[in-house]
Amino acid sequence: MVRQCGGRLPQATASAVVSPMSDCRAWSPTPVRTTGATPVRRFPTLRGVAWGKKAKIEQQRIAVRTHINQEENDIFPKLRDNFSDEQQKQIATEFKTAKSKLQDQMTAS
Repeated sequence: MVRQCGGRLPQATASAVVSPMSDCRAWSPTPVRTTGATPVRRFPTLRGVAWGKKAKIEQQRIAVRTHINQEENDIFPKLRDNFSDEQQKQIATEFKTAKSKLQDQMTAS
C-alpha cells in the first residue's frame, strides 16, 4: 500500500507505507481479496474524482510546470542574448497571435 496525501503523487518507498495512525487515504495497485476467491480492486475517491484520475492530472501539472521552467531557464535567456529588443517584441507579437489562433480553434471544436 502507498500513501497519497495533500495532492502529491505516492512514492513507492518504505516511508510511504501506510501506518494504522495515518490520516491519509491508501491505494493498492494490486487486487485486494475480501471474501472467497473473488479479487476486488479498491480505488478510493478524493472529492468525487477517482484517485487514478487525480494522479494523471498531477502528472500533467508536473509536466507543464517542467516545460515552463525549461522555457524560463533555457530559451528566454538565449532569446535575450541573440535578438535585439525590436526583434524580441516582434517574436512576442507573433507568438501571441499564433497562441490566440490556437485558442480560438480549440474553443470552436
